[in-house]
Amino acid sequence: MDSCYYFETQPMYWKLSRFVCRTNGGDLAVLSSQLEHDMVIGSFNVIGEIWLGGLYNDTTASWKWINGEPFIFDNFVSDIHSVSGQAVFITSRSESKDRKWTGSDINNKKMSLCEIFP
Repeated sequence: MDSCYYFETQPMYWKLSRFVCRTNGGDLAVLSSQLEHDMVIGSFNVIGEIWLGGLYNDTTASWKWINGEPFIFDNFVSDIHSVSGQAVFITSRSESKDRKWTGSDINNKKMSLCEIFP
């Protein structure tokens, strides 16, 4: 885990969240292992829902990270229903103590986890 991470606590739509992260030298976070997920999420005391850098791809009927990495690790809730126009977000602490992921329409507002690259 060579990247640095920060939270944008102002709720925003997914595309605006990505724009803000990119404006600050990074992008929405890609969490590609359980260790990375646990370290990043455990380092912050953020309670609400948080956008990540994953999108559902209709063509391949699968989730894709914005950096092109495959979803080798995922932390999705067991009953996720993937549909076009969804992005990955981390559920709120009240919904899931271990901060499971699910999908949401990109036009919903959530906080953002940004990843700054070395």
